[in-house]
Amino acid sequence: DIAQGLGSPSCGKDIGRFLTFGQNMRKSSALALRKDVPQEERYIVPRSTPPPSSADDPLATPLLRRLPYRIRPKPVPTTVISLLQLEVQAIFPKFRRSIMSSVEALFAALTLALIAGAANARFNTSYDRNFRVACPGGQILKAIYSVHNNGKEDRAWRLNCDEAPNEASIPTCLWTGYVNDWDGPVSFMCPSNYVMTGMGSYHNNRVEDRRFRFKCCTQRGYKTSSCSITFYENSWDGMLQYTVPNGKAIVGTTSEHNNRYEDRRFKFIVCDFGQLVPAS
Repeated sequence: DIAQGLGSPSCGKDIGRFLTFGQNMRKSSALALRKDVPQEERYIVPRSTPPPSSADDPLATPLLRRLPYRIRPKPVPTTVISLLQLEVQAIFPKFRRSIMSSVEALFAALTLALIAGAANARFNTSYDRNFRVACPGGQILKAIYSVHNNGKEDRAWRLNCDEAPNEASIPTCLWTGYVNDWDGPVSFMCPSNYVMTGMGSYHNNRVEDRRFRFKCCTQRGYKTSSCSITFYENSWDGMLQYTVPNGKAIVGTTSEHNNRYEDRRFKFIVCDFGQLVPAS
């Protein structure tokens, strides 16, 4: 019966349908397997890159050598990129402002240091401190600069020197005593035919004033002449800046003090200084 059944035409048709069904099932299973693999987990091996060998990896097996080894990177969603761009745009201005603030602070500190250095170089006295400045031999006071500080209620001074007129060496010199009282006027002139070559002073914080003394020098055979007095060379709390005209020398000064401003104003007496002309 079995042999007869296998040899019948209907049985042959059934076996053919069964074989066709099996082939279709294998194809469908393979296709389903490929479709079920997620995109980011598929492996791609560039043609230009050879697979690793057992020499590179002692644990490699023929099976491992046939397996691909490079993974395609998972694409970053556009939304994430946009959020990162927004974050950078938000952070960068703050970072830039922080950098600029640091640079500005550093620049300000350097500027203050330079100003302080320039002030020290410009003035040879300090607020509230005693001083005595004298020109080298053969030189006279040529320029006087001074600035007032309202916090200290005092002046800083710079005295510049230059060669005495008419090649005078003025070797004979003297220092005076202090020529004024606290809050009192200064009315001073060097001895006859002497010119001013230095100044000394000390400050009192209680009365916010200074007392002054001066150095005067002369040379035998030289005399002062054609003297005049200047206007006040500074205003209250203002800068004093006076330069002696060529051929002349300072021989004296006058000053008055103001308790409201705790400051002084100055005038200067200047004269020609030259050799005596023998009488004919």
